[in-house]
Amino acid sequence: MASVIDVNAVKGKKGAYVVIALIILAGIVIWGSFYAIAPGEIGVKVDTVTGNTKSIEPGYHFKRPFLDRIYIYNVKTQLWDESTVGASRDLQEITLELQVNFRPVYEDVNKLHINVGQQYVTRVLEPAIYESAKSAIAQYNAEEMLEQRDNLRAVIETKLKDNLRQYNIAIEAVNIKDIDFKQAFNDAVETKMIEAQKVKTAEYKMMQAEQEKKAAILEAEGEAERQRLLAQSASRDSVSLAWIAKWNGELPKTMAGSNANFIVDLRN
Repeated sequence: MASVIDVNAVKGKKGAYVVIALIILAGIVIWGSFYAIAPGEIGVKVDTVTGNTKSIEPGYHFKRPFLDRIYIYNVKTQLWDESTVGASRDLQEITLELQVNFRPVYEDVNKLHINVGQQYVTRVLEPAIYESAKSAIAQYNAEEMLEQRDNLRAVIETKLKDNLRQYNIAIEAVNIKDIDFKQAFNDAVETKMIEAQKVKTAEYKMMQAEQEKKAAILEAEGEAERQRLLAQSASRDSVSLAWIAKWNGELPKTMAGSNANFIVDLRN
């Protein structure tokens, strides 16, 4: 009798454990059926049976256990900051350090998921950046890149937008942080700038000497013209006036006759 009771007791305990386990499992499944999409994110719900997708807005949502899978995408503006290398039109090796602001297109995240997936940055974004940068670099020679930096940036941005539009990735801005050349080219540019500065300095000195020459000629011509006018206008009266202008106010002490045969001392 005791053994029968023990068996029933054991069976009863096992049944209780099974019930408890099932309750816990059900709780886990039910709890796992709820999920949250944070602000700045979009969820993509995939039906594992049909393969259909649906974009899910931020908030709390319910999914069917084992039938629905949820993928989360960040749709806020993100930054890609890397360097890319290309060859210029004059075959100089150029390194561009780029900053690209991008984000998935808010309304078409489910299309991005179907066509590319969550690894879209490495699968399509980065290759498109490299290809667009190399294509733009090839349109300029090295010196033009320094002079037309903003044009180069605009060309890269336009190409990148065109390449990524089909993948539902929006490019908001492209910036060039730095343009780097090989040391040999940097040395050549520096030498050229020094020589150009020397030429400008020589040209300035020549221009300055020419101006000084012209000024000297004009001054000499002006003085000659002044003397000519003075000679034309000279008369006895003007000479007397000039003599009076220089007189110090003292009377002469002696006066000689016109034939120089006598001298009169005016003091006596």
